[in-house]
Amino acid sequence: MEMTPVDLKEELIQSGKMHYSDMLSREPEPTRWHSDLFTRALDSGAARLAREVSYLARELARRAGDEPIVLGQPRSELVFHWGGNAAPSSACDG
Repeated sequence: MEMTPVDLKEELIQSGKMHYSDMLSREPEPTRWHSDLFTRALDSGAARLAREVSYLARELARRAGDEPIVLGQPRSELVFHWGGNAAPSSACDG
């Protein structure tokens, strides 16, 4: 699917003519620069990310009780790993 300009996506979504998931397009592979930037950001923020995902898992579990939680990837994997009751779902985009 061809890339859809952001302003057109916003117009179609907000008007109810299309859903976001109907306009997903193939994204280019990250450049080496972007991959390195991600790695540096993750390295410097890994401890904070772990704390915040752990908090999110506990808070979702507390608020949802026994109700299942559906989150898109990769959030569901992180929350599930940290003890939440989020079921990983490839049907949802996260």
